[in-house]
Amino acid sequence: MKLKKILMFCSIFTMIFSGGSFALDNVSSDAEENIVKIVLVKDGKEQEITQDELDKIIEESNKEYVESKDIDNFNYIESHDARLVNPPRYQYIESSRIKEYHHKGRNKRITPYVRNDTSSTISRNISFSTTYSRSSDITLTTKEFNAINAQIGKSYGVSRTYSDSVDAKIKPKYESWVEFYPIVYKSYGTLRYYYDGINARDKKATTYFSRASKNGLDGVYTVKERKY
Repeated sequence: MKLKKILMFCSIFTMIFSGGSFALDNVSSDAEENIVKIVLVKDGKEQEITQDELDKIIEESNKEYVESKDIDNFNYIESHDARLVNPPRYQYIESSRIKEYHHKGRNKRITPYVRNDTSSTISRNISFSTTYSRSSDITLTTKEFNAINAQIGKSYGVSRTYSDSVDAKIKPKYESWVEFYPIVYKSYGTLRYYYDGINARDKKATTYFSRASKNGLDGVYTVKERKY
């Protein structure tokens, strides 16, 4: 909710509405959504592409799921206990990875709905901002995340932000908004917990970490519209 409030403020500040309005909720959720624009953000560059081009990029990028035999295991020291010969620790064994995974599961709307209440097409500048660091398909503690992150590398998993604006032409009685998902490092492996040298438990996890980028955060933003 805090992020939504920030985004609402940014949109009010950066857009001048004459006959238009904005809303966080849509009154007609069954209306058909149309894609107005798709922009790929990668390594400091923005490229407008079609849906077919994006589908091909995703297919090529997300299939690079390869065995990670060249990565050493890393032991993460959780704490020191003078009573134990071997202190508790985590060991992450990565089985496979995708270095540029299109994380569509994290796709979300990052602006309010901008509505055109007039009888003519209007132009609006929609500002947006989004932040991402890391996530997982299962619940992980901070120490568990840190153990995996240390294995993957310190350049991954840093909180990164992408901010921009887009000019949108909104037809009468239509609303427009922006969605975004990040391009991340995807890792699948086993998190192994040792207590006094004994393997106490194993946990399989798929994790997603932000990657270093000249733009701060790589990803895909999509401008959409629908009738309300």
